[in-house]
Amino acid sequence: MRNTAFGSNRLGSLFAVLVILSLSAPGDALAQSRGGFPMPNVIGLTVGQAEERVEAAGRAAKVGSAKAVVVGSRPDSRPADTIIQQLEAPGTPMFPYRDDVGGVYGQVTFRVVVSTGPRIPATFPMPNVVGMTVPEAERRVLAAGRETRASSARAEIVGRQSDELPAGRIIRQLEAPSTAMRPFMGDVGGNYGEVSFRVVVSTGPELAPNFVGSSLGEAERLARQRKVALNVGPGQRNPRVPEGIVVRQDPAAGQPMQRRRVTVYPSAGYPLPNYVGQPVERARNESRRLEFSLEESSEDNVDFERGVIFDQEPEAGTPLPLRGPVTVRVSRGWPVPEFIGRTETEAGRIAEETRIRLDATARENPRVPAGIIFDQRPPAGDLLPRDRIVSVAFSTGYPLPDLVGMHQDEARRVAAELNFELAVRRSPLVDRIVDHVDTQAPEAGTRLPLDPFPDRAGWHRVGRLAQPAPQHLLLLDRQTGVLSEEHCSSALETIFDLGDGLDLLRSWHVSSSYWFTPHLVGLEFHATKLGTSLTIDPAEVSPK
Repeated sequence: MRNTAFGSNRLGSLFAVLVILSLSAPGDALAQSRGGFPMPNVIGLTVGQAEERVEAAGRAAKVGSAKAVVVGSRPDSRPADTIIQQLEAPGTPMFPYRDDVGGVYGQVTFRVVVSTGPRIPATFPMPNVVGMTVPEAERRVLAAGRETRASSARAEIVGRQSDELPAGRIIRQLEAPSTAMRPFMGDVGGNYGEVSFRVVVSTGPELAPNFVGSSLGEAERLARQRKVALNVGPGQRNPRVPEGIVVRQDPAAGQPMQRRRVTVYPSAGYPLPNYVGQPVERARNESRRLEFSLEESSEDNVDFERGVIFDQEPEAGTPLPLRGPVTVRVSRGWPVPEFIGRTETEAGRIAEETRIRLDATARENPRVPAGIIFDQRPPAGDLLPRDRIVSVAFSTGYPLPDLVGMHQDEARRVAAELNFELAVRRSPLVDRIVDHVDTQAPEAGTRLPLDPFPDRAGWHRVGRLAQPAPQHLLLLDRQTGVLSEEHCSSALETIFDLGDGLDLLRSWHVSSSYWFTPHLVGLEFHATKLGTSLTIDPAEVSPK
């Protein structure tokens, strides 16, 4: 009996289930026919948005309100509080509550699972904070740890040292870049959510010591003491600092060093310039600029123009600064030699010795013997010109005119013009014209000037008479010291060496005394006139 009842109950229950299933089969149409509505899709909506959508979908079924029941949450790629699962699948018939007890009349409830947001990583990579200040580093680390929900960052300074970076800048981080960093998540021993990291901070670059004025050896010793890397740059030309002394450094003393390095530049001295061949004014200007003492001396020099340096001491290239002065010898130029009164051979020898270029011409001159120079340009004593050319004129003499047949007055006029003396002898011949020249000796064509000593033997020229006025010739016997006086015309401009111990001297009258100038000896003598001869003490006569 008990079994029968049990069996009938089971059959009744099964029948009821089959009835319900058969009634649910038409889906939405059945739900609508019974006053329900299909469940809409609420995935991706927030709970509030989902409730609004369900309520809107059930308005036809006279839904008064909709309520989402959050039955669970889990991390998801969708934002937090976003529905990631609905237990009443889309299309499920939904019916508002129609009872008065146990719920809200007309309300539809549905169950959902919401997202807690993306999965939060436990660590983050440490960023690079070298070169930053501590506050800047803390802000960068906190920004890098936001995804781990880091709430703060704190830098722990574990050391300070000098560096090229400014003071206060981080020069080293103990947690290297990309190290996994984890915010503190405990309740004791730290601040929840704080990230801490360790750094070494710069005290600023170390200031460079002063190397200027030291020798390279002293600079190297100081660099070792201060633990400075010392570089030696190229030498600097400096006329004021001796070679090998530091004249410049980079960075300068007292300025920050980059990586504790300093470059020093030693003096290379300054080579004394070569002033030979240069105007003395250049040496004067550079002595002021290079700060050395200059001493000058002037000398005649045939090779250099006036005002040009021809020698210096010390020699060019000697390093400055010097312990003593620079001495230069300055040319005064070279006076043009005396060529007047000299033969062509003598003039050529002098020109060769002084490297003068002679520009010679020949002209007739009744007052100067043939082959003797009687004019020069520039004159003797002037400075030798730059082109070193001296123009000279040689005498070719002058042909004695034919005086035969001339009146004696006309002959005397010609003699005066040509500077020769005319000796007239009267002839008793009756067949000749009175006061006219009958004969002449020497004959016409003889070269002027005439020789006042035609019987001299072995004489040669040693100088010239400076004055064109009538002269006396003095023959000096060096053994006896006796001067014999001979008169000659003013046409004579040559003094002769008579040989055999005789000198021919020039004299001119000064009051009651004579002055004698022996050209070869180069001295002056004074003697008193004694009748027709002059006497000089032989001791006063220099030997030839």
